[in-house]
Amino acid sequence: GQKASEGLTKEYAFAYKYGATEPMTLLIPQIFGGSVMTNFISDQQSATYKALVNSGDNETANQLASYARAYWGAGTGGPYYGGVIIVFLFVLGILFADRKYVYWLVPLSVLSLMLSVGDSFSTFNYFMFDYFPGYDKFRSVSFSLIIILFSMPLLGMIGLEKFLSMEMDKKVKTKLIIAFAATGGLCLLILLLAGTFDAMTGAETRLPPWFLHALQSDRQSLIRSDAFRSFAFIFSIFILLFFNLPKKISIIWFFAFLAFMSTIDIIIVDKRYFTKDNFQRKRSDAGFELSAADQEILKDKSYYRVYNLQEPFSQGAATSYYHHSLNGYHGAKLRRYQDLYDSCISRETQEFVADAQANKLDFEKYGVLNMLNTKYITYGPDRDNVIPNPSANGPAWFVKDVAVVNSPNEEITTLENIDTKSVAIIDGSKFKVSQPSADSAASISLVDQKPYWLKYESQSAGNGVAVFSEIYYPKGWHAMIDGKEVPILRADYLLRALEVPAGKHVIEFKFEPKPYLIGNKITIASSWVLLIVVLGSLGWSLKKS
Repeated sequence: GQKASEGLTKEYAFAYKYGATEPMTLLIPQIFGGSVMTNFISDQQSATYKALVNSGDNETANQLASYARAYWGAGTGGPYYGGVIIVFLFVLGILFADRKYVYWLVPLSVLSLMLSVGDSFSTFNYFMFDYFPGYDKFRSVSFSLIIILFSMPLLGMIGLEKFLSMEMDKKVKTKLIIAFAATGGLCLLILLLAGTFDAMTGAETRLPPWFLHALQSDRQSLIRSDAFRSFAFIFSIFILLFFNLPKKISIIWFFAFLAFMSTIDIIIVDKRYFTKDNFQRKRSDAGFELSAADQEILKDKSYYRVYNLQEPFSQGAATSYYHHSLNGYHGAKLRRYQDLYDSCISRETQEFVADAQANKLDFEKYGVLNMLNTKYITYGPDRDNVIPNPSANGPAWFVKDVAVVNSPNEEITTLENIDTKSVAIIDGSKFKVSQPSADSAASISLVDQKPYWLKYESQSAGNGVAVFSEIYYPKGWHAMIDGKEVPILRADYLLRALEVPAGKHVIEFKFEPKPYLIGNKITIASSWVLLIVVLGSLGWSLKKS
């Protein structure tokens, strides 16, 4: 088919974004309900809880309980909160700071907001996705709000410093009132109009009216309470500035009060999501308890992988807590591994389940699972829910033959119909490889391993081709035979392979990406330079004074 582009699709890349108006959470954190994890079921005083209890239909109530979420935004699942006092000072900075600061910090803030809304502003962000380097590799574009969380307090402090250096005349007071109206006035307006907010997603329109009305009422109540809270914080700082109290009392006491109020503001919001249960001296293993099945598997001290049939392949990660696993999730997916799952692993999984139900398991036929060194397959937490796979290929093996193909499609098609223990598939358009010499006594074993380093020992009478049950990833991995670097081949669509000469050898794989190694040295050097500059500047200042 057509050549696949690098990076993510637009739909996938923009799945976690802000809605067009959702950056309002910087000012009012719960204007869109707060976090997707927050629901009204735990609050017995909520209208939603009372509506479900009084519905008279337990089955319907149980079904609707999963919809009793507070969050009704576009998809981020939680608010980025800037601190309402910081937002007020940011507007103050726009009005009072020197233009040389405003001219770059305000556009930077606007850019941050535009990026965060993703395809809610498709005209701009589709252009960024198509042409801005690296932008199509992002998983959550809402994370770009980290930029404005830097620019707001910076411009706010610059503006406040400028404000405090000026005489409190009519012009200054007018600008101060404008800053208050733009932030505190907006909070007050939202407080008054909260009852007119729709406060629901498009998918929720099909819910029963009696339930939807209660849900909307609770969400509107959250908006009112947070709008009032934000207004109160802004008003307290505005009054101090309007009556010029910092100069009348003490600048130091004013900044102490400002720091205290800003901290309290942030703490109140943070404690909604980080309660005392989140702060423990020891890490909790809740949700990752060692099951009887895990205990049974862990008796095996060799190097292998576990395939948990109960975990969704693209989401499950519990198995990885104790074992090397086929399952798991990462925002940056390896395309070839996803391809292999879509085309081969899912098919073999269906065959395996059908064969197990018919009590006709033949492990030799599951070639892809075997080449991934799947030694154990689990389907539950009990000891007898573990199925050992005696046909797993192991960490590495010598093949008897090499099948040369000319495209990725041929690799996948051929892979479905070979014995992966005996045959390795190599894309001849990318890699050149010689046919191995026949040696039934050839052996290769893993003797040591770390995430960034693997060591094998091999022995064979003739030149051979060894396949390693590790993902082929050329950007950083290097292979050495007896200390001499050799090229890594890609075999069986996504695994590594090496041409190994006859005799006894030590084979090593090391992960040493050049950008990291060079960048790490630059980082260390620049950190020392920065430290010297800071200490030198302090010394120079002390000497001058």
